[in-house]
Amino acid sequence: MGKLRINSAFLQEEGRSPPLAPCKGAVLSALARESLPDAFEAIWAVGDDVDDLPMLRLADRAFLTGPRAAGLAHQLEGAIVLEHFGELVSRIPETAIAA
Repeated sequence: MGKLRINSAFLQEEGRSPPLAPCKGAVLSALARESLPDAFEAIWAVGDDVDDLPMLRLADRAFLTGPRAAGLAHQLEGAIVLEHFGELVSRIPETAIAA
């Protein structure tokens, strides 16, 4: 049997009062902070509701999808509204696909 190791980004931060539950923004921040320098060329995030805004603000490129996307776009400068999730594939740079 193998072992499962949960990335610390998904755990509550110790020593915080009150303790904060993990959220997508905190996880994204921790993964970027704990990774090797230059591990990511860019971090993209896709969201569909107001609870995704903290995560989307941390990303290098933010995408909105779903019925609430247009309403959220004014709250997030530079966000790209996708009509459907498949549009994301066409935005991947050729250099990333070749790698």
